[in-house]
Amino acid sequence: MLTPFLQSPTEKVFDYVKSERYRKSVESAIKYTEIDLKTETIRKGSPYTLRLTKTQVAHKKKHKQWKKDVELLKKLEDIKAE
Repeated sequence: MLTPFLQSPTEKVFDYVKSERYRKSVESAIKYTEIDLKTETIRKGSPYTLRLTKTQVAHKKKHKQWKKDVELLKKLEDIKAE
């Protein structure tokens, strides 16, 4: 169900309109995985909507670590060159 949304480079938000049982199941599955999604329950209408929003938390964290690694490699190369 989420695969097309997760694979889409343009879709950033997915609204899942189902009963509480299904919404909680999806929310729980997302909570225990490493998918960069923020969840929010929209309490308007019936049934409520579970809004999934793509984030880039993991990407930003990995990019930050990569930058640190590049800095360390430069320092090592400078020491090696001396």
